[in-house]
Amino acid sequence: MTIFGAMEKLARQDLIDRYRYVSQQVYDNANTAIALEKRVSELQIAAPAFEGSQRSEIIDELVKLSAEHGAVCKQSRGLVETEGDCREALRTNIHSQLLDGDLIAKGFFSSACAGDFGDNYSERGMAVSDARS
Repeated sequence: MTIFGAMEKLARQDLIDRYRYVSQQVYDNANTAIALEKRVSELQIAAPAFEGSQRSEIIDELVKLSAEHGAVCKQSRGLVETEGDCREALRTNIHSQLLDGDLIAKGFFSSACAGDFGDNYSERGMAVSDARS
């Protein structure tokens, strides 16, 4: 199981939902930035072919799109940081569940585990073979 798969399976649902929401925003924001870059590039190529009022309109649109692209890129930095914070919240939630004993991980010390095998159970919560057999 991957680390993210474990987080998806074991973390609180509200944290998973928030992470997915923010990840989708990051994705949508990147697509918006790409679309703006493409449109700016098209206008920059087309602008020299026009003269007069048409050229002025293209330049006005370029200025507007460039400002919009700058805002999207600025927003992107914040979204990526928020996505990292959400990922850390998932890790922290699982870690606290482990510390509280709500989750038992292979290799963690545990005095009693589900399916306790008595004398055939090691300190680490893993079954051991009985050497007396």
